[in-house]
Amino acid sequence: MGNELLLKAAEDCSCTAANVLINYVLSKGCGVIVKSENKLRMEGNMKLLSNNNPFSFSALDVLTTEEELENRRIREEATKNQHT
Repeated sequence: MGNELLLKAAEDCSCTAANVLINYVLSKGCGVIVKSENKLRMEGNMKLLSNNNPFSFSALDVLTTEEELENRRIREEATKNQHT
């Protein structure tokens, strides 16, 4: 979860990148199932971001385009090849 846009969104909303992603998926009308045994993490995962936060979830749509997904696959493959 080291994407710059995601980290900026988390900073703007004063929450974690995971919380931004959970709220992003919920904003798309999808359900989210999270797993954690850590009580604080569970409570954080349930934190719904208010509609008046400074970040627009639609800004994250660029992370799910076919082009971005292909670029991510290429970067991951290059990284994998560097370590072998």
